[in-house]
Amino acid sequence: MKTTSYWLLPTALILMATFRIAAANPIGEDLTTICGWYHSLATEDKYKHFTTEDKFKFVFDQKNQLDIKYISMRMYYAALRNTHASQRYELMKAYAEGTLGKDWECRPMQAIMREFLTLDRLIQYSQQ
Repeated sequence: MKTTSYWLLPTALILMATFRIAAANPIGEDLTTICGWYHSLATEDKYKHFTTEDKFKFVFDQKNQLDIKYISMRMYYAALRNTHASQRYELMKAYAEGTLGKDWECRPMQAIMREFLTLDRLIQYSQQ
């Protein structure tokens, strides 16, 4: 009996960790996708000519959002569009960290979302 109980505890811990990682993977993948949009805007030559408004439209485009696989993440990210520009990155960071259970950041997103402050009055509640 004792050997069985010693054997069950590590197995149970491994299974719990495996399920937690499996559950976090879709969100982790979605966060990578979303951060990738901002990284592309910041680094790829084909986006260098984009205005701040073009960048905003690109990252909040409904067609791009179909690349977000986890539905609650898609809904959360879409809702960010209608929050005050000064709060978007911090809200995204808090959601990511709360969901993943670890620190998260996306520096290109943080920088580009700062640019969106100039658009807040123009785009915040307009149609996409």
